[in-house]
Amino acid sequence: MRTFATLLNERGQRATFCITTDLMNDATGATKIIDQDILDFHAAGHEIAAESRTHTKLTTVTAAQAVTELEYPKLWL
Repeated sequence: MRTFATLLNERGQRATFCITTDLMNDATGATKIIDQDILDFHAAGHEIAAESRTHTKLTTVTAAQAVTELEYPKLWL
């Protein structure tokens, strides 16, 4: 996402970044983006949108789990 944002910024273009919150800030080093990236994207004029929490297939979880998948990222962001 950082590379894509840089390319867009160089061209004066903007995008919407959909964030899967459980893929952030991973202590194992597998992190694709960190909190500061989101702040930087937003400061550059990009839109930030909430994806599901884990990017699970919502038809495979209970209704309560689906609510958590959809609501938690909005609260976190």
